[in-house]
Amino acid sequence: MNRSIYYRIINDMTKNTFLHVLKKYSLLGFLSISALGLGSIVSLLTLRSGMFEVLGSMDENLTMPQKIAREILDKCEVIGERCYSNEFAKLAKVEDLDTSLTILDEVNKIDPQTRGCHLIAHSISTEETLKGVDKWQEVLEKVPADRCTGGFLHGIFEARQSKDPTIEINEQTIPELCEIVQEKAQGGNDQECSHIMGHLLVVVKDGDLGEAAAVCDRLPQNLQYECHSGVFMENETRDGIVQHGLGTYIPWNKETTQEQQDICESYDGIAAKGCWREISHMFTFIAKDYPPEMFRLCAQAEDVENVTDCYLHGVGVTVVSSNFDVKNMEVLCAPFSRYDMFAKCVDMAIGSMMTSSIEFASGVKALCSQIPNNFKEGCYERLGQHLVRLTGAQKTEEYCKDVPYPYQSTCENPYL
Repeated sequence: MNRSIYYRIINDMTKNTFLHVLKKYSLLGFLSISALGLGSIVSLLTLRSGMFEVLGSMDENLTMPQKIAREILDKCEVIGERCYSNEFAKLAKVEDLDTSLTILDEVNKIDPQTRGCHLIAHSISTEETLKGVDKWQEVLEKVPADRCTGGFLHGIFEARQSKDPTIEINEQTIPELCEIVQEKAQGGNDQECSHIMGHLLVVVKDGDLGEAAAVCDRLPQNLQYECHSGVFMENETRDGIVQHGLGTYIPWNKETTQEQQDICESYDGIAAKGCWREISHMFTFIAKDYPPEMFRLCAQAEDVENVTDCYLHGVGVTVVSSNFDVKNMEVLCAPFSRYDMFAKCVDMAIGSMMTSSIEFASGVKALCSQIPNNFKEGCYERLGQHLVRLTGAQKTEEYCKDVPYPYQSTCENPYL
């Protein structure tokens, strides 16, 4: 029986009638309870002070971070990402950064929908920075910037901006800030920084995409693309826009996606490239994370480079989605017949998963097992490289022990 379901059932039985529990949980849950045996469950419970209390060693053996993680899971596992983001914001206000990260690790182990974790990371680092905004560079040095797809960096700069809206975000200050990120952040780089600055520019320019994009155009060339992508992504996700009272969230459906597509088609050059890349978030959503449909939607771009950028970014988005079916790993990179492009697609998928959470190692293994044989060794090698970076050589061997022959040694020793 799924351990998280078990905990939720037991938790509900402390607060509700058994009939309520049966109504709340699906037929699968009901069958799981039946298989476990009603007598076995009742034997775990006792009536005390008018309430049920769980007996046994299961809760006693949990660490405090694990217990807090269970409480957050109880609140958010059904509701989803924004609930997690809110709960971790509350947590980070009263706990230190290391504790918040430890609890995030525990939640990641149980609920796959938290492994993308961008919004959660955003909340954690925002609250950590707000404890002393003048020390934002110290927070920058402590957060795992290469985790949760840049969410920790985004939270730091958002907190800094919200505390002092007079801080200049323009073509002069963006390269300076991104140089600090490159120098001080663990795994951070100027590209992630430039992307975040694009988000912030939309807020600084009061929601005017044209003015924000114009600033991106004046940046050094190596920062322009990511800046534009941040601008157009903000217009889709709208977290900063909403937080600063500049607008509301938009539903993601065919109509709103077409509106975003119309915006992309009104730009050209690097701005169009950034826009088509970011619309992939909406494409993957309305395609329900099904790769062939994602590619069909991206293929509406006239420029073949924009089609490629859209789909490759969509690959990175969809593989960390809790709705993605790992059986579709086989067709994930099928649109690319050229060896180098297929390899780039595989690398995009691996990078997205392993810079989100180490719990995606199983997803990478599923990818490696389903792609053609001439790509398998490189796939397992990239997995091993990420594992060494995240865990060290010794734990890498543990993660690679179920990799099939003859690729296990490649995964365990990726730099030989």
